[in-house]
Amino acid sequence: MSEGTGRRARRWSIGTAVDQFFFVFAGLAAIWLAYLSFTETFAIGWWGIAAGIVFWVLLAYLVLPRLHRILTTIYVPDYFIGRARTSDGLLGDPINLASMGEADQVRAALARAGWVRADPVTVGTSWRIVSSTLRRRSYDEAPVSPLFLFGRQQDFAYQQEVDGSPEKRHHVRFWRCPDGWLLPGGRRVDWLAAGTFDTSVGSSLCGGDSIRTDGDLPIVDVRQVTA
Repeated sequence: MSEGTGRRARRWSIGTAVDQFFFVFAGLAAIWLAYLSFTETFAIGWWGIAAGIVFWVLLAYLVLPRLHRILTTIYVPDYFIGRARTSDGLLGDPINLASMGEADQVRAALARAGWVRADPVTVGTSWRIVSSTLRRRSYDEAPVSPLFLFGRQQDFAYQQEVDGSPEKRHHVRFWRCPDGWLLPGGRRVDWLAAGTFDTSVGSSLCGGDSIRTDGDLPIVDVRQVTA
């Protein structure tokens, strides 16, 4: 390893350590603030509890999502970087698959391979996936959360359950590429997709997680499939 490479590795390590320090510090500060807010509300009676709930709802569902959108607009590139985004603008699943063919041909190929189209996210389907997970019952059409590419939500998503459990499943989201859009390097494809595997149901850190990839983007040609 050259001296220049060594310096870059050390800088990356120091930067990672600083980033992790502030991440942990911010988490502990948030926990302490939540504890103080919870305990101090009892000092002013039941109205304090109601005010605390209203404050939490406004912070979690109005203030923070908008703050995320502002920061990601400033700091996250607006060109294709191989990642989808959450509704808040944070980086989501990696784009790791491409396809050639019409929508009906893609759907037909997936169906023949044993994939099931995911239901849209509604109050009913959200409750059903929670109920199915708690009861350990299969839900083949369980919805997937919306992710965004090219400024819009996925066109459709498919999935495969593992061992009949909705908490373990493969799923893949598809986005139609805009007319005239080319991959880096100049290759034309009809669809981009993000395929992932859920190992369990749990808490989410609201996207933005780091990933590791080999950089490959397989292109599946289904133009000969009869829809």
